[in-house]
Parts: sequence; C-alpha cells; structure tokens
Amino acid sequence: MKFYCLVVLLLVSGLISSCGDNKSHKEKTLPNGSVETDSVSGKYGIKSGIIEYKSTISGKEAKQTLSFDNYGKKELIETVTNIGDLKIITVSLTKDGYVYSFNPVTKTGTKVETLGRQSSIIDFRNISDEMKRKMNLQLVDTVTIDERSCIKYNVDWVEMSMTGTYTVWKGITIESDVNILKVEMVMTATSITENPVIPPEKFEVPADIRLN
Repeated sequence: MKFYCLVVLLLVSGLISSCGDNKSHKEKTLPNGSVETDSVSGKYGIKSGIIEYKSTISGKEAKQTLSFDNYGKKELIETVTNIGDLKIITVSLTKDGYVYSFNPVTKTGTKVETLGRQSSIIDFRNISDEMKRKMNLQLVDTVTIDERSCIKYNVDWVEMSMTGTYTVWKGITIESDVNILKVEMVMTATSITENPVIPPEKFEVPADIRLN
C-alpha cells in the first residue's frame, strides 16, 4: 500500500509529460533591464519563480517545491513525501532536452530525453489542441486568489482514469484537486516568489549522483 500511494503521487505530480508543445519563446530587453517574453510561447508568464506546495494523497502529506528560470526552460521539482515512518525525497530536473530524476539520499537517478516534451508539468499556455481533446480540458471559470487573476480548468482524461480541476496563474498551478485511479490528490501553493535570482548551480545535477 505504501508503494502504491507513492506511485500515485509521482504519477499525479510528474506523469503528464506530453501536454506541451515544444515552442521557443521570443524575448526582448525592456528599458529597466528586465527581460520580457512573448505572451503565448513561454511556459510561464514570469521569467523565474519559486513555488512551494503542500499536498495530500489519501490522507498522506507531501511537500513540493517548483523552481524555474528562463520562462520554464529550466525547471526543478523537489518532492518530500512522508509515508508512515518513511521519508522519501525525489528531484526532477528538466533542461537542455533531458529530464534528470534522482534521489539525493541514495545518490542514484536516471537521465531520459524529453522527446519534444517540455516538462513533466502541464504547459497550460502552449498545450496542443490534440492534447486538449484527449484530456477534455475545459476552461470553466476565472477566480482571484491572493490578488492574482487565475483560470480554472476541468479535466476528464478517460485514457488516464483522471478527473479534476486545476487553477492556474500565468501557467503556474496554484491549486489542483485531481482524482486518478480512484485516488484523490489535493495540491495548494503556499508560497509564490516572483522573478527571484536563482543561482545557475540550482539547475545542475550534483556530481555525486550516479545516473542510469
């Protein structure tokens, strides 16, 4: 049962890897020195961000931190899951056409090509029409959360036995309530840091990690 819950958690937070088109974004430098991306092609509507989440799955809690730069071209997801007395830490790094998944405790991991997919998180700003149809993705409402104007989507993805809702701001999931394989996962952003300066080494795989 412990293993099953972990699999479902990873499935919900990291499975949806084919939901974005692989588009390059256009940038321009503003007079104040900041960089602005094209309004539709960047995965996220801000250049960089650090978003902390709390989530529950079948009553079990997990914490997740999403860090990204260059409008999502570099993206790091750190997940801490507590299953009974077991604490599991996983890291997923997307950059340069590869996804690196590793455990910083066991020092082991994998490296796989993204195969044209942008990341393991839904790219709501560039999702293809074909994927919208597969997921039956419907825009159902606009809501305001912490003074941020968000879009709320319904999902009914029969192929993945997945239903639920996502509330999204500038491509960033603020809230989600998803049922997959009859297991419910609720995720809420607890902290959003806009356009922080993230050290480049944050998006590097530690030298002591053994990749397969």
